Amino acid sequence: MELQGRSSKRALRNMDISFLKVMRDGKVTEISSENLVLGDIVLMEAGDLIAADGRLLECNQLACDGSSLARDSFHIMKNTDVLNGQVTLGDSFSMAFKGT
Repeated sequence: MELQGRSSKRALRNMDISFLKVMRDGKVTEISSENLVLGDIVLMEAGDLIAADGRLLECNQLACDGSSLARDSFHIMKNTDVLNGQVTLGDSFSMAFKGT
């Protein structure tokens, strides 16, 4: 029973791994999401899934699915404006969140 639980846990963990392009040491490289570290700059294109939470440094007409954060089925337009004060996750327009 325990072996089956470990096997299931490993399979779920592997399902969560995706590949993404990052800028690291001035070079663009493709890595698995499990190798993403603090300081990596993630490069995204239309249709990409967001592999980790992060602050947006630059974007052009970026919209993310807001259903997992605000229970709304519409897209949230993102920007790079600085957040002032305390804001809710749904109002963090300069942040991108995993899975959105």
